[in-house]
Amino acid sequence: MPYPILDRNAARAWLAGSAEEPAVRSNDRGPRFPWEEVARRLALELEAPLAEVERELAGRTGPGRVRHASWQRFEAEAAILVHKALPGTHEALAEEAFWLWLACVPLRAIVERRYRREEGGRIDPANFGLGNFAENFVYRLWLRADCALDEAAPTEEERYALARRGQSDFWRSHVFRQRYGAARAFVRAFVRSVYPDAAKPSEPALPIEVVRELAKRLRRIFSNLLVDVLDEKDAAALIREEARKAQAQLAARGPKRASSEEARPAGAARRPPSPSPPP
Repeated sequence: MPYPILDRNAARAWLAGSAEEPAVRSNDRGPRFPWEEVARRLALELEAPLAEVERELAGRTGPGRVRHASWQRFEAEAAILVHKALPGTHEALAEEAFWLWLACVPLRAIVERRYRREEGGRIDPANFGLGNFAENFVYRLWLRADCALDEAAPTEEERYALARRGQSDFWRSHVFRQRYGAARAFVRAFVRSVYPDAAKPSEPALPIEVVRELAKRLRRIFSNLLVDVLDEKDAAALIREEARKAQAQLAARGPKRASSEEARPAGAARRPPSPSPPP
């Protein structure tokens, strides 16, 4: 069947409650696929890990609930479920309107439950991809698994092993928003460098200040080097060298400086993130 799409205006109207039904249209590009059936099944698959986190956070409200460490486990598992449910390649995966449909219609309740701060509270439309498409929660889940996918691995567990590592902020700030995020071998090497221990998937081997500096150095390298042609071994060697330089550079600056969040004056505006392009 053609894949469903929802444009921004229709998505806003549906989420705001000004439309009784979502104004879903369709696009017949690409091979046929049972999109709606797969989306319904995916929502059911996401229910168990989501409900588990909700039980752990029962009674919590406010920003602390949304940022709780329990969500790290959920997002790692959800990323793999979303990626496995969708076709490996399809025109739909490169279209913003498809991801708007997926997040706003069949998986709307999943997004709302993930980002609900309090019962009946408003969910930021950015989590559906409105305002900045790259913040679409379902798209970010899929992209996490797709970036780290090892297609040469012999088992499904190994294919998705790296998607389980890292915290959500690491993926958003240091992978998705960076131009090297489209180079799979490079991303796999980067994830292994920062999170080398599979038994401790959320514990980085490098201090966050080093990771931030390293990401900056890698972004600059991308402008002069075709990192997407490097295999994982060569990418790992390059990243190790740049991590060493990042550590030396920070050491030369003297005592640890306050992070950008701590240094920002009270009430100062937060700079919006640079949008990432669709896949």
